[in-house]
Amino acid sequence: MTNNKQQTAVDKAKELVSKMEKDFQYFASRQIAIQHALIAVDEILSTKPVDKDEDLSNYWEEVKQEIEKL
Repeated sequence: MTNNKQQTAVDKAKELVSKMEKDFQYFASRQIAIQHALIAVDEILSTKPVDKDEDLSNYWEEVKQEIEKL
């Protein structure tokens, strides 16, 4: 599920972890940034009914998998 406006799951995963690292740079490691990025994605998944937009849910599941690879 990618189009010109939608980032790939890999790019979104890297972006989320990078943002977490930047926000927590003075007191957290990359691993903690990854954990917080996973928490953010889990929150997105838990608030979006899966049956409403399966493509979007699949996208965020892919993002989560990519974060876990970092």
